[in-house]
Amino acid sequence: MAFYKYDTIEGLNDSREDWILRVRAQAIWKGITKQTGEFRGYNIIFFDDYSSRIHAFITAAIVPQFQKKLEEDQIYELETFKVKTYNGDESNRAVRNDKHIYFTADTKLEKETIPGIKIPKHSFDIFNLEDMEAMKNDNRFLTDIVGVIEDVQPKVSYTKNSEEKSHVRFVISDGRTTLNVTFFNDLGNNFLETYQTADTKPVIIIIACVKVSEWKEVLNLTNFPATRFYLNTDHSAVDMLRQRLAMPNFYVMDIDDDEEVCEVPIMKISEIQKLNEAYVEKKVACEITVKKFDEKMNWYSPFCIECDEDINAVDGKYFCTTKTCQRNYPYPDKRFRLYSLCSDDTGTIPIVWPDDEICRLTGKTVYDVEAEESKVEGRNKIPELLKSFEKKNYKITIVLKDKNVKQGSKVYMASNISNPIEMSGNHSPTQNVNVDVKETELTMISAEKDLICKDFSPPSEKSSNKCRPRISWEDVDNQVAKEPKLKTVKLEKTSFLPNITAMSTTTSDYLRNVNTGRTDWKVKIRIIRQWRIVTRTGQVFKGFNLLLLDSKNCRMHAFVPGGLADKISRMFKVGKLYILKNSQVKEYTEQDKFRAIHMNRKIVFTADTKLKAIDENEIHIPGNMFDLYEFADLKKMATQTLYLTDVIGILHKKEKLNIYEKDGKQQVNIRFKLTDGRKKINVTFWDTLAEDFEGEITGNLEQPIIIIIASGRVTSWKDVNISVQYRLKEPNFSKHQFSTTNKTSPICTISDIKTLGKEFVQEQVVCKAKVKVVEETKNWRKDFCTSCYSETETQNAEQYCNYCKRMVPQPLKRFHVSIVASDESGGIEMILKDREVRILLGKNVEEVENEEDSFPTCIKNLQGMEYSFKVLITEDNVLKRDFDYVVTNIVVGWDFQQEIQQEQNILQNTQSLTTEPSGSSYHLDNMSQLNCTGTG
Repeated sequence: MAFYKYDTIEGLNDSREDWILRVRAQAIWKGITKQTGEFRGYNIIFFDDYSSRIHAFITAAIVPQFQKKLEEDQIYELETFKVKTYNGDESNRAVRNDKHIYFTADTKLEKETIPGIKIPKHSFDIFNLEDMEAMKNDNRFLTDIVGVIEDVQPKVSYTKNSEEKSHVRFVISDGRTTLNVTFFNDLGNNFLETYQTADTKPVIIIIACVKVSEWKEVLNLTNFPATRFYLNTDHSAVDMLRQRLAMPNFYVMDIDDDEEVCEVPIMKISEIQKLNEAYVEKKVACEITVKKFDEKMNWYSPFCIECDEDINAVDGKYFCTTKTCQRNYPYPDKRFRLYSLCSDDTGTIPIVWPDDEICRLTGKTVYDVEAEESKVEGRNKIPELLKSFEKKNYKITIVLKDKNVKQGSKVYMASNISNPIEMSGNHSPTQNVNVDVKETELTMISAEKDLICKDFSPPSEKSSNKCRPRISWEDVDNQVAKEPKLKTVKLEKTSFLPNITAMSTTTSDYLRNVNTGRTDWKVKIRIIRQWRIVTRTGQVFKGFNLLLLDSKNCRMHAFVPGGLADKISRMFKVGKLYILKNSQVKEYTEQDKFRAIHMNRKIVFTADTKLKAIDENEIHIPGNMFDLYEFADLKKMATQTLYLTDVIGILHKKEKLNIYEKDGKQQVNIRFKLTDGRKKINVTFWDTLAEDFEGEITGNLEQPIIIIIASGRVTSWKDVNISVQYRLKEPNFSKHQFSTTNKTSPICTISDIKTLGKEFVQEQVVCKAKVKVVEETKNWRKDFCTSCYSETETQNAEQYCNYCKRMVPQPLKRFHVSIVASDESGGIEMILKDREVRILLGKNVEEVENEEDSFPTCIKNLQGMEYSFKVLITEDNVLKRDFDYVVTNIVVGWDFQQEIQQEQNILQNTQSLTTEPSGSSYHLDNMSQLNCTGTG
């Protein structure tokens, strides 16, 4: 047997030209000058059995010599070529190797006829998608990435400079980062065709040599002539991503944990009262004491869900008088509204406390307080729970309105209220004494009883529309008034410091404020409903709809397009709280019928939309919200198709589940009546909802049964029908005589090797020996960077390259086996590197890892075997007597053949052409700026 004769790509340098490689051609593309259309030559990406990659170039003048032999994915023997080093100022390099190959007239290229050591099918230098942001302004390299394909758009065709052009857009994600991709022209057409025929879904794509850029401030990946894509290919990166994809926590939305903050100036009350028009809609903060709440004012207010305005009782009924609504509210929603009198040492002002801050501080809604306060007689009596906020100190942020600074209104609206803080003094117009206090706790009173209100929307937390409890209250003799206990909160460590000039307040948006003007909205919401549209023929749309609710009790419809449906559906559960960031807002069109809520716009999820779960204690958002109509108003709703309707009523009469066949298909419905005590309506549920309703209604429910129907369709007055449907190439190659050199390696015994002098440094010798010991170490394999091929280290369970300063998601795995070999003269320690072990085992690291978890038996079985080793003598071996020797080649047994090589002068044709690089290719500008004039 003969030693393996091929060099490695990593070992190439510019000291010689008689290299011989065995490589696979991964990509071949033409180099064409963009400005002139001049053909400059062919570019090739080669990689060897180590998966080491290098860029090669064939100048146009010698292309005819090789053109018929060039074929992607083919394995070649490549011999006699120049090796050059990049200058460092080139752009859009396809490979990060700092060297590249130039073909000359003497270069020989031969298609492999006899299979050798296995060369992988592909070799990639994959980067994490999260690294793309840092690469958008770095035009030195193209990049390899892997991701799950989402939201493939139809092809867009257009004319540019009298030429027909097209592009295809889609989105990829690795679960943590989502990026837009655009393939132009032929590559886009090929992608669409291949994607549509892919068997396994979702499709995982590897894109090699993609360009990272930014367009309209959005990161985008685009193709260059070197770009290739691989769908569901047999590669470890694809396997690992698909395994992660199967996990429920695959999608991780990295929304900043730190709330966005804005600095708000802290002022005295006297200073606030003097502010001018420059402060309209601005926020200022003040540190005050709440003297009392005005008991002449209502502590809550009914409001219109549609227009968010307060409503009043008219003739005993609640009616919204705004021009856009003009409707009755049989069960108006309520929100806290406390009018406080607040002081500091400079004055006193009335401040209105908002609903969301009171809910946050108490952990309760208006309905909770109503149910628990048995002695609240009338609407004006402020419950003790709320009165407990009096005589305490707070930092309050107020929003200055036009009426405050222009019209002289002295009533201010609070937007943020801190937890109570302790300080001395009573804010009489005298000097206060500052006192620091330690952390203390307040505790909340528990509810008397959990209240149950059955509805048939998806399961969620507590509803804001609660049923009144059927509880009998006992009067208890209470001679000493006890202050009710509040929600457990830690008080801020603070003191009243008059010289504080600013404070930070967290900022987030509200659903009622989002509009089409921007996309960087950040809203805290609860997802209270999910549904899909079903056609009359039973076709289920892939995209789905969500109903969102925020802390201001505002609901909004959101739509998730089909291309994002699989991804987004794995990121949430109905009923939970989330931060929603980066979504598009669109106005409804006239064709948008049967809207779930009365609003003129909706949220549309995009590839940039992020959802992050938040804790229930972080913000108070009701478990549900309804826009209930009186039965008397349903006649008007039956004449329109723009909106669906919410109703509440008592179950009056129910028929049996009706199952029948129509047009060859099974139909299911159930009919029943609801009453509000004055009128009755007929209701029909269809299909799955009918079956679910039948299952729920037959349970042991408290009588009478009160039903809320959310988003029902009113079809007529005489037969009101509220229906909710769930439809959920081989060219011939010429032969060449490859040139050879006359170098042979001397045969030495192990004792000879130990005594070699410095004249043997960097030379190779051969010894015949037996493997006495295979060391069973944990480091029998090592990881290497796919860019620079340096050994990586483990950081946070990932591989990190110190040279490239980056995480390497798909490092190269290579054997590194330590043995002790001996002959009759002695023994030495040797290291078998990756290629040598692969020659012996016929397997790579991944194949061995998949077979065994512990130290591989197949490697252990090398022990006792006889081999011929070619050993590299290093400076440390000679000068420092380091007896760890690196094996560079190996043959089984002792009967081997040295390469009998005859030196053959390689004629340097004085008229031979200087090789040219690829030049500026289409979408590959400045690739030609390589130094090709140096000697070597």
